[in-house]
Amino acid sequence: SCRGIVDQTVVPTDDIPFPVFTDLCSNLRVVVMVVVDRFTDLVVAKTGVSFTLTNDGHVDGAEVPQLYLGFPSSAGEPPKQLKGFKKTVLASQESATVNIPLRERDFSIWDTAKHAWTVVSGVFQVYVGASSRDIRLNGTITM
Repeated sequence: SCRGIVDQTVVPTDDIPFPVFTDLCSNLRVVVMVVVDRFTDLVVAKTGVSFTLTNDGHVDGAEVPQLYLGFPSSAGEPPKQLKGFKKTVLASQESATVNIPLRERDFSIWDTAKHAWTVVSGVFQVYVGASSRDIRLNGTITM
C-alpha cells in the first residue's frame, strides 16, 4: 500500500530548484521542473500590487504568483500571510502584467476586546513569489 509522497528540493550549483517527487508505492518517479519565470517591476499600493511576469522558457506554461503580507512585529502575527494569488498562463517568451488586489481586511486582525476586525498600524512587508519559500519581489506598505 502507498505510504505517501516525499517532497525534496535539490539545488544544483546554478541555484535553480528542482522539485523531486518520490512515489513510495512502487517505482521511483522523478519530475524535474526548471524555474524559468521572471518577476519584475513591482508596484505596491494599499489597494493591491502589480508586477510583470515573464516566461523565459522555451515552452508555454503557467505560474501561480502569490502575494504575502508580513505584519508589523507589534501585531504578533506569523511572518508571512497569504493574501492573494493569480494563475497566469504565458506563451514562451511572453510577458504579462499581473494585478493582485488587497482589501482593508487584509491589513486587519481580530480584536477580541472589540469583537471586530481592526486595521493594524505600521509598516507591512510585501512579498511576491512562486511560494512562501521562493520570494522573487518585496516591498513595503505603511498603514
